[in-house]
Amino acid sequence: MRLKTTIAHAVLSAALSVVVAAAQASMVAFSPVCPQELLHITPEQVERLIPQGLDRDQSCYQDALVRAQAQAVPVLVRLLRDEREASQVSAMQVVKKLGSTAVATLPDLMTLLRSKVAQLDTLQAQGGAGQAQEHAQHMVQLTAHAITSVGPAAQAAIPELLALYGRPDFPYPSRYMLLQYLWAMAEASDTARLALVAGLLAKETLTNEEAEMIAPSLIRMGSRASPLLPALRASLHKSGGSLIEAYLAVQGDEVGIPYLFQSAGMVVDPLKKRGPLADRYVADAIRQASSRSAAITVLARNIDSPGAIAHLIDKLGDPSTADSAAAAFITINRKFPQANEKLLASLLAAGNRDPLRRDLFLRAMDVTGPVAQIPRSLLVDGLRSDLRLARRQAPQGPQVACLPATILWKAGLLSPSDLPMLKRAYRDAAQSGAHACLSETVDLIASLASRPALEFLYERFLASNDEQHMQDLQRALMRNIAPLAPRLEASIGRLRGARLVMVESMLLAPGGEEVLAAYRARILPGLLALPFKADAHRLLLAPYSEYQASFGISPGMRSTDTPATRGGLAVLRMDRIAPRTPELVSLLLRLVAGSNEDAAKQAMLLLQNIRDEQRGLRAACFRQIGQLLVETPLGPAQRRLATLERVYAYSRRDHDRSPVQ
Repeated sequence: MRLKTTIAHAVLSAALSVVVAAAQASMVAFSPVCPQELLHITPEQVERLIPQGLDRDQSCYQDALVRAQAQAVPVLVRLLRDEREASQVSAMQVVKKLGSTAVATLPDLMTLLRSKVAQLDTLQAQGGAGQAQEHAQHMVQLTAHAITSVGPAAQAAIPELLALYGRPDFPYPSRYMLLQYLWAMAEASDTARLALVAGLLAKETLTNEEAEMIAPSLIRMGSRASPLLPALRASLHKSGGSLIEAYLAVQGDEVGIPYLFQSAGMVVDPLKKRGPLADRYVADAIRQASSRSAAITVLARNIDSPGAIAHLIDKLGDPSTADSAAAAFITINRKFPQANEKLLASLLAAGNRDPLRRDLFLRAMDVTGPVAQIPRSLLVDGLRSDLRLARRQAPQGPQVACLPATILWKAGLLSPSDLPMLKRAYRDAAQSGAHACLSETVDLIASLASRPALEFLYERFLASNDEQHMQDLQRALMRNIAPLAPRLEASIGRLRGARLVMVESMLLAPGGEEVLAAYRARILPGLLALPFKADAHRLLLAPYSEYQASFGISPGMRSTDTPATRGGLAVLRMDRIAPRTPELVSLLLRLVAGSNEDAAKQAMLLLQNIRDEQRGLRAACFRQIGQLLVETPLGPAQRRLATLERVYAYSRRDHDRSPVQ
């Protein structure tokens, strides 16, 4: 009774001390105060008291055992063998504090660990869950922590603990804590560290946490970790590259970097870190057949190696290796004008007799530097040769690339006097079905920038029924629309459907402003009325894709939102032609609240664009939406307005997404 009273007074005194300290220092620090009777008890007395003691006394018992140091070890062994969990937990808590002093408890700790794991397995086999299973997992974790605390002798337990760590049914928090315990133990010696790392590297996969622990340790160890090299090489890919620097620290750059060239993706970052030293490694790699492909890939990743480039240029001078060197420059795809002299010599030697070899050197010159030095005659003859080949192979043969036409266009080697020759080339390409040649020839004709050239292309545009070719012609014409503007103005009134839409788009290009202004003034009143006409619901005859391709994708417009009716097409044309005014906004809102679903959808898309692009119209539109919501009965129209109200309530471009007031 007197012991209980003493304990109560001690607890009260401790509580009062905490309150005073908190008031003085604005912080709370609680440390249990043990009764006087428990300050000098022996380990044997603790052994008798622990199973019956109150939870609040357990820390006092454990402190008594810690003070006893080695004299407490026999008691700890007996407590670990005790079937009562309170005894086991207290013993393990003391072992964690005593460390290597309690090494004699290791065999009993291992036995206890196996027992706890077996209990956990039983619970899992029975489908147990909840608190019982969580408690069993905690006991396994506590036992493992105690084992890793007893010093170097616990290294023998690494394989068993690693097996436990590798169990997929062991919960992640417990597994992560177990890894922390293992790593703290392994840091004490190279032997333990090597054993632990070897076990982790043997896993099928490495987690980020594992790699982050392994890498710094191996970098510090350097060559001392060389026994791990086979496992380390095998783990480079499964670590996602996070062990590359660790591997190089252990292996050394002289051997390690050439090995990494077996996988180009893994060697890029180490080479970037080595700066000018990378030149030698890449130059050596490109000379070896086994690593040449990786070295070329590395050069394509913007790693500089003058030695490797010089080697490739030398290879261009040898007819037996010129083709492979040219292919390497194409893959690298960087500017190396110093290679052009030998590439040009190879190109002239190949001529047009073998179009594949000619195109190989043309592509190489295109990527390495200026192409203006290529003789015009070779390119013109090459274009003619390709077109003759296309005619022979048409219509079922393989497509001809027509690369000489591309280079002619890039080099700017043509003049307006070449138009007759290019017209013939256009005709030949169109007749043979050589789509690449036809597209390149269109670009060549447009590059002449003369009115006759542009008139010719526009005539082809009006005559064509091939959607893809019409797009190619439209794209080429829009680069220089000013000379063609009078012709567009004269013909646009006779156009219908997709062709009309495409010509309206041409007027939006620089140089078409005056014609667009006059055209807009003439047709806008009728265009604004189209969605409200009786035939606005009539389905379009042409496929949707023509309108989608003709307009392109406006900001906020999804690629599948193409018009299906005359009214919807009229709204889509408004998006390009009509100025953004309050009157346009009111008209679009009427369409959203109307019965034409297609026109309403197009109106909503245009209003969303206006919401993002014309900030001054937002507030007024938001108020009109609210008024229409009140006036519109339940149904699809009201749902569209409600959606639009949400769009207008918040701005995608406002960082604070503040509502419109």
